[in-house]
Amino acid sequence: RIFFEESEEDNTWETGNFESRKIFLKNIRRTDPAKAIELLKQALPTENAANRLALLEQLDTHLSLADEPLLQSLLKDKSQKVKETALKFLRKIQGSFLNESYLAYILAVVSIQEERHLLITKKKVLIIKKDVLPDEDLLKTGIDKVSSDKGVPDHIYIIGQMLQYIDPTILAQHLAVTEPDLIQLFLRHPESKYLLSFLAVSASVFKNKSWAFALLNRPEVNNINLLDALPEAERVPFYEQFIDRNLQQLLTYLLDDNYTLLPLALSGSLLLHLSKNPYLITQPVYQRLALHLPTQVLPQLKRYAEDTNDEYQHRYFKTQTFEMMRLIDIKNNLH
Repeated sequence: RIFFEESEEDNTWETGNFESRKIFLKNIRRTDPAKAIELLKQALPTENAANRLALLEQLDTHLSLADEPLLQSLLKDKSQKVKETALKFLRKIQGSFLNESYLAYILAVVSIQEERHLLITKKKVLIIKKDVLPDEDLLKTGIDKVSSDKGVPDHIYIIGQMLQYIDPTILAQHLAVTEPDLIQLFLRHPESKYLLSFLAVSASVFKNKSWAFALLNRPEVNNINLLDALPEAERVPFYEQFIDRNLQQLLTYLLDDNYTLLPLALSGSLLLHLSKNPYLITQPVYQRLALHLPTQVLPQLKRYAEDTNDEYQHRYFKTQTFEMMRLIDIKNNLH
């Protein structure tokens, strides 16, 4: 048994109910990742499959190579879900045996070559080999051999699945190009449209700014988590384009439990879009949105509320604007 300095919190781990122990483990993981691993090693043998999975999921933050031995041991767990979660974490850890295996495969099939352009200049192009398949052991780590998306070539689908777990910085270093150059080479590849979603996952997970910018400027890319790679001040212009691309996704991203006020220009754009498409969100979402709107939008809301158009959708939006104005007033009076 491992001994730590005794405290009320440690007693929670020893004697608390399962829910409180899970919360305790999650908090410890944030402050002392190594201690969380030791506690987990201690607890897992005595827990049922559902509890083992719930405790293991608390490791999702601060994953590092120090976690690899425990995760490797869990690949033999009796629970399929525990094994799958351990595999998922091992894929994410840069430098783990599994992640290095993915990187080695990518480097075996992806290369950058120079081609002559107009017989005078040379330009770099990204080459993806079609005839090099991963071995069966690598496929057993959760990589699908056959594309689940119609029209996506199998060899592209395989590499895409692995690419999403590789840090763009590391891949660029191995290919001896800059990160901005590498994403442009990917985007110029004839089959780039099949790789976009995988490249977006990599850019968002590893918060790679140059990749995020390049992908956000592609209208077919719809991964709002790419914004996490940008400083907050640089996200605002992209908020506007997500209003049209995927409003639901944007609101899920923006509306937080602290009711952080939205920029005035963005608030106006959101209201204008909703005035034309009022059924895109439900009444509870309208109410939640109201609590994020700055007071300065009240004149705009008042104009919508006074709209004389009596068509059904206009009446519906007018009802929502009255309720939003009421909620903004209540919030202001509370302050």
